[in-house]
Amino acid sequence: MITTIIMLLILSFLGFILVYRDSKGKDSSFFDIQTSECMRGFWCLIVLLVHIPLEQQNTIQDAIGSFAFIGVTFFFMTSSYGLTLSALKKPESYLHGFWTKRLSRLMLPMLFVNVFTILAEVITIKEFDFWQLFRLTGWVRQILFFYLMFWLLHKFLPSKLDVKSKSLIVILVTCVFSLFVYITKGMGVFGWPTETMGFIYGILLALFKDKFQRFALNKWLIKTITALILSAVLGVAYLCFKTIPVIGDYILKIFLGAAILSLIFIANSKISIGNPVSRFLGSISYEIYLFHSVAFILLEAFSSQLESGVYVLLSMLITIVLSYVVNRLCSLIMKKR
Repeated sequence: MITTIIMLLILSFLGFILVYRDSKGKDSSFFDIQTSECMRGFWCLIVLLVHIPLEQQNTIQDAIGSFAFIGVTFFFMTSSYGLTLSALKKPESYLHGFWTKRLSRLMLPMLFVNVFTILAEVITIKEFDFWQLFRLTGWVRQILFFYLMFWLLHKFLPSKLDVKSKSLIVILVTCVFSLFVYITKGMGVFGWPTETMGFIYGILLALFKDKFQRFALNKWLIKTITALILSAVLGVAYLCFKTIPVIGDYILKIFLGAAILSLIFIANSKISIGNPVSRFLGSISYEIYLFHSVAFILLEAFSSQLESGVYVLLSMLITIVLSYVVNRLCSLIMKKR
């Protein structure tokens, strides 16, 4: 009973941060910086929920977490969207200082989470793993790969090719990478074959943002309902056929992710989003993704004594607190450089 109540409150909270708009949120435009940040704030919590340890999972948490692959797809999408938009706006200088800011933004929080992980393991299981200090999560490895691919192709492809042409080649390489990861199962290194497609969606949205918005606004209600129905149909089909190789666990999953994201963006073309809570969560979304594993380690000693709903709630609270602290520390360090 306690678990059900807590999970319904969490579900209501997720609905609130997605739907409620303050005055600043009402002024946001189609997929601007604020909108993408608020969406990241929503999706990072969904990703946290899907990673709740098996013994502490519950029906509501599992249902919400089923959509976490959309969240990972969205994170890849915002990365490529920002890269491509920068290239389109500053075609002569977008590669200047490319790695400086991105590496510090990625690696500094990763270093902190590794230190916190070591400390948490010493406190809970009395084990010290020095090599944990150099660990990179799958997300970080894959986004670094995407950054490297983008940088190499944009830097060394013939200069006569414009940004759009180079972006289309990046899309082709990403498709090949997605298939490679699916066929080889990531070779035990990294890779989400379907979520990887988000990198493609972000490039396409940057290239055709204005055209997509005009398309979405024309007969907006009809297109919103159509996208909703299509997402529901593909969702049911995926549940029925997701165990079928290639057709179910790859192609159908890609189409489902694309349909849900299309629904979100068609809706956003007319309905703005944003509030203080979603903006706050969005500002620490990367840290939340990294730090939820630390929360699980810290709670491991008490997990058998906690109901599932209490465990989920504490995981979220601990993760948010740690993420905020590390985000502030990283901001201070980078400002002093």
